[in-house]
Amino acid sequence: MPRDHSIFFEVRVKNPSFDVTPAKYIDLIITGVVAISTAMIFTIIRDYMRLSPI
Repeated sequence: MPRDHSIFFEVRVKNPSFDVTPAKYIDLIITGVVAISTAMIFTIIRDYMRLSPI
């Protein structure tokens, strides 16, 4: 059964590289390598960039 994809032609996107989902709706960041909880993201970034703890 063919699907009607014509609805996608009505969608307007300014810059699909950036997501505008509010942080309160994000529980997990999933990449092609790992899934990271939002509670750990600052620690991971700090360690990756070798910054001193706050």
